[in-house]
Amino acid sequence: MEYINHLYGGIINQGDYILDYNIDYQKNVFANGVDLQDIPEFLAKHFDTAPITNIRDAISQGMVIFSDTPSQIPNSIHAIVVVGYGPSGTVIYMDPEKGYLCEAPASSVGKNVTIAIKGIKTK
Repeated sequence: MEYINHLYGGIINQGDYILDYNIDYQKNVFANGVDLQDIPEFLAKHFDTAPITNIRDAISQGMVIFSDTPSQIPNSIHAIVVVGYGPSGTVIYMDPEKGYLCEAPASSVGKNVTIAIKGIKTK
């Protein structure tokens, strides 16, 4: 979420989001991660979200996509931010687990969550 915030010119950092999530949901991010069912509401609190029918169309309209991909941790997923697409149907995304941009088939992302972000609500 910090990465998305900075893409849109904001200054909110990861710690602010973690604290806000802990307060709003009474859940410890460090102990249990973020529950999938909380993500849409929590994102909508901080970002202008939009319905998505096609990742390529959303990216072409200047949006980024909050999504997920399998984690290096067995039986786990983690959040990513899709920022582009390749000519052969791949997506380009920031992978916070790896710390850099990655490229993969579009079918390898978004198994659990795919939300278009068109801006931030707080700076």
